[in-house]
Amino acid sequence: MIELRQRLAELTTDERDEIFKFLRSEIAIHPLEEEFNAQAEVILEAISRGSDLTKRGIRGIIAEASFKVEVLEKLPQWQDITPPGDLPFDFKIADAIGEIGIQVKMQRKKNQRPMMANEGYRILSADKYVVETQKTRGGNKDGASTRPYRYGEFEILAVSMHPAANDWAQFRYTVASWLLPDPKDSACILKFQPVPLERNEDWTDSLEECIQWYRSGRQHTISH
Repeated sequence: MIELRQRLAELTTDERDEIFKFLRSEIAIHPLEEEFNAQAEVILEAISRGSDLTKRGIRGIIAEASFKVEVLEKLPQWQDITPPGDLPFDFKIADAIGEIGIQVKMQRKKNQRPMMANEGYRILSADKYVVETQKTRGGNKDGASTRPYRYGEFEILAVSMHPAANDWAQFRYTVASWLLPDPKDSACILKFQPVPLERNEDWTDSLEECIQWYRSGRQHTISH
């Protein structure tokens, strides 16, 4: 194998490209290629041609997949018991103590840059980023008409900070009951929530620490 790698390294770019194309004709990268009957390159090209709304939905799905791979699968003491269906949380996990529902959201972007909190509501901080906590009305996450989450529908909010950190493994967590309430309906969570890049007393970069916050029962509200 080492000798083969050395020989490949000696090839020109065009020669390696020809070998890659030959191998790709026989080896699928992902089962989705078989499901769609299309190569990954074609699927990616289709995504690249999609609207900003389509790409936002794809980024949200990537955030969920990254959370599962980069976070949950590295916590062996927790079991993923997420049931199928249109639910107000993306993951349901359990340990010996009990179950916890987690909603995963993407940090918002605006004009191809990270959106600041005061661009959501002027009362929010200009030094923090923002996450939109509404869900699609049909649960399809395709950007259709939205509605607010209600307190109690999930326990922890996980926010992918990829737009600011350029790293899909970067998440910030807070307790759902700590989120700012909607002034029009105190039973509902405010649409835009401020989220810092650095951890503080409201947000942590550790899911396990956030679970401890939740289980402590501490009453708290994040700062604007």
